Amino acid sequence: FIATHSPSWYRTPVVQTAALGVVFFFVFAAYTTIQFYAASIYGSNLASDSVSAVYFTFTLTCLVAPGIINKWGCRMAMFIGVLGYASLVLASLIYFLCGGEEVRWARRLVVWGGAVLGCGASILWTAQGRLILQYAAKATELENLGGKGPDGTVVT
Repeated sequence: FIATHSPSWYRTPVVQTAALGVVFFFVFAAYTTIQFYAASIYGSNLASDSVSAVYFTFTLTCLVAPGIINKWGCRMAMFIGVLGYASLVLASLIYFLCGGEEVRWARRLVVWGGAVLGCGASILWTAQGRLILQYAAKATELENLGGKGPDGTVVT
């Protein structure tokens, strides 16, 4: 619906790239804040376990992320990838609401949230890279057509 009913200027590669940049700014501003305060919020052991799970699963999932993106497409893969970030936020909320440090399963949930985040992050970053390359190719194609889109409007 949005793709067919949005103004033509909104569908240009430049505007889509800027919109993607704004979305990534907010997602990573939130994640960076959580990661910055992780040691003081969780304690050093849980924070290091969670971050280790993030980067371990990120590394492993990077090997299969291109195949996942081929199957799902860039936009769906990015949506699923952002949900990976939400999983750590949700796990952290549950951790604090259920007693935190004293509850063993809540500690494990935070580590699992980090592992899901690592999987989501690898899919998100790979899809984002592919989508930016697609926007760049489309922008080059439009420049070669004289800067006019398929509907005859000037594209910037």
